[in-house]
Amino acid sequence: DTHLMAPDGALWEGWPHQAPRRQNPQMHWFEAMLALKEAIDHPQAATRAGQARHLFETTLFDRATGTIGEYYTDDWRPAPGALGDSVEPGHLAEWTWLLRTHERLFGLPAGPDARTLLDRAGACVDPATGLMVDEVDRAMAVRRGTRRSWLQTELVKAYLAEAAVGAPGARAAAIAALETLDRHHLRRPFAAGWIDQLDEAATPVETPVPASILYHVFVAVLEADRVLGAAD
Repeated sequence: DTHLMAPDGALWEGWPHQAPRRQNPQMHWFEAMLALKEAIDHPQAATRAGQARHLFETTLFDRATGTIGEYYTDDWRPAPGALGDSVEPGHLAEWTWLLRTHERLFGLPAGPDARTLLDRAGACVDPATGLMVDEVDRAMAVRRGTRRSWLQTELVKAYLAEAAVGAPGARAAAIAALETLDRHHLRRPFAAGWIDQLDEAATPVETPVPASILYHVFVAVLEADRVLGAAD
């Protein structure tokens, strides 16, 4: 609150403040408030989660394109040039899950924005492999055709969230996304490891195995167990 909270109620990028502002810290702040609600029913979780969702609804979410940009000016306008046109499909899927989690934890009705985001994320899935690409622009033109592992975990979570609210076809899509995650990324190159990135042809790229991906895989598995049950 002292060093990282901006006057508008959103987070600064860091201390000292640097431009551009990004949606990513706001997304994870929202996630943290939801975790505080679910784990310990923190008394400030509801208000702060509501503030994060308000920022999404009024600023981050571009309803004309159904997307969320990555980079912004200090007053939350899209950053100039190509930077302000950047969209990461994995974050569209991640916001789908967060919006549905917020609705579930606070007894809110299932709104349409989450499904819009998932539809846009789904438009970035390669039909030949079932994998999302790393980056597109607001018109869904591919900028980076590589595929990180965390994108697939977020696609799994998004479809699971839609399955939990009874969206037609979401359960089958979640299972298919899990199978794609397993086939292309998990248990490779060693039993407890994963391939982090694939190239445009879905061939593994020789990069380190980031420990941060374990969080994404772990939550996807937990959500699968919660929504689908151990039998699936």
